[in-house]
Amino acid sequence: MVAVEQLPTSPFVPTAMQRRLKRLASRFLDAHVAVGTQSARDVERIVGLPEGSVRTIHNGVPDRPIPQRQRNAGGPIIGSVGRLEPQKGFDVLLRALRVVPNAELLLIGDGTERGHLQKLANDLGVAERVTWAGWLSDPRATLGEMDVFVLPSRFEGFPLALVEAMLAERPVVATTTGSVEDAVIEGKTGFLVPPGDPEALAEAINQVLGDANRAGQMGRRGRELAVERFTARATAAAFEELYADICR
Repeated sequence: MVAVEQLPTSPFVPTAMQRRLKRLASRFLDAHVAVGTQSARDVERIVGLPEGSVRTIHNGVPDRPIPQRQRNAGGPIIGSVGRLEPQKGFDVLLRALRVVPNAELLLIGDGTERGHLQKLANDLGVAERVTWAGWLSDPRATLGEMDVFVLPSRFEGFPLALVEAMLAERPVVATTTGSVEDAVIEGKTGFLVPPGDPEALAEAINQVLGDANRAGQMGRRGRELAVERFTARATAAAFEELYADICR
């Protein structure tokens, strides 16, 4: 039996009884897996498991071509994909947009916070620069329109939207949450900022948008890293190796 931990860090805090039960159940597992390095350490810390007992196998996505769309002349496009919920930190991104001049924001997704976020955009004076695309059946098709992909989340495991952006050669700005740092290498594949800090988020976005050559290099390096480690093929190979170890 193999257990896979997707999101160990969240507002939910397990009780002492739940931690004891999880430690007991872990004894009967053939393998304990988390989707990222920090996520694995978080499971060990939260539950009280021995260090190194939770193995890391990253989530992966298929590497499909992303259409590079032509668009009308205008300002740069900041893009993000995710549920419109407090976890995703889109309120922080809207606040950051105030100090990213001439940029437009493309938000792909829907959720319970949409009305609140739209009101916030109006209050901040950035509503005319925000496109609310809603839920799309294939959000990856929009990635080619983005000059920078931003992940402003308050907490995460190992987000697939980030990997999809990297496969599309988008430079990324993301928060230091969960196992995001497995993918975003500071200054090489993107920039990392603390969660909940609109000023730091805006500064990092401005750095990307202010240097097209560096942004292109980040996008290419990000794709190289994603192809090597974070595709569906890489994930399948890692699980095949795990099952081979179990069966020996």
